Amino acid sequence: MQMLNDVKRVAQFSWAMFRYNMKIIFGGKFIYFFLAGMVAYLLGVGGDIYWGKPTDLSDVFHYLMFPAVLLVFYPSAFGVQNDMDQRTVEILFTIPNYRFKVWLVRLFIANVLVFLIIYLLAYLTQFLLMGVPYFELSMQLMIPVFFLSTFAFMVSTRTRSGLGTAIIVVIVAFAFFVVYQNSPKTPYQIFFNPYRVIKDMHQLVWENAKFNNRLYLLVGSFMCLLYGLMNLQKREKFKI
Repeated sequence: MQMLNDVKRVAQFSWAMFRYNMKIIFGGKFIYFFLAGMVAYLLGVGGDIYWGKPTDLSDVFHYLMFPAVLLVFYPSAFGVQNDMDQRTVEILFTIPNYRFKVWLVRLFIANVLVFLIIYLLAYLTQFLLMGVPYFELSMQLMIPVFFLSTFAFMVSTRTRSGLGTAIIVVIVAFAFFVVYQNSPKTPYQIFFNPYRVIKDMHQLVWENAKFNNRLYLLVGSFMCLLYGLMNLQKREKFKI
């Protein structure tokens, strides 16, 4: 009985901490980003169903990319500013290394939540459009999503402004998107689509490009994360 009570208390505490961090991470606006992502996904899928357009994994990848990026964007770009506005950043700097643990946990929660939502949407896709490898598809999507979240976090530790971070990230993402539209074969792309069929490219070369792209994004993600955490050491920059 005592063990059950202990497990219950731990579960209640964990759920309370999760809800508390969710409110901080999304600033109480999670439902709006979730609904916007769902609308974007349903418009893409609904358009294919209405027009009877042939759909492949490449299309599904794009349909899921927007809601994934949308959901992870706000907590990554506006998190530092929210802490500064609410003066909670003073608490984070008071306890040694506490800010690093807090931000790592927040980024982890945000990315795991996005993964679960994308996984459910990918699972739903097989009933609406076509059968898809929803776990593999979700993992492939999370690689660029994780990069964008860590990149936005890194920029936010420099600008310390959510709006400034949003502008920089949108400009960079748009530039990469334009380049990708003109050169989809290059592995140096955030929006590289591993399911896109390149007819004039040998399969082995394409597989190598996919591997390199995922490797570059993962390495870039950890470099952005480390640089962002290093920026958090500069207490004087956060106007404490």
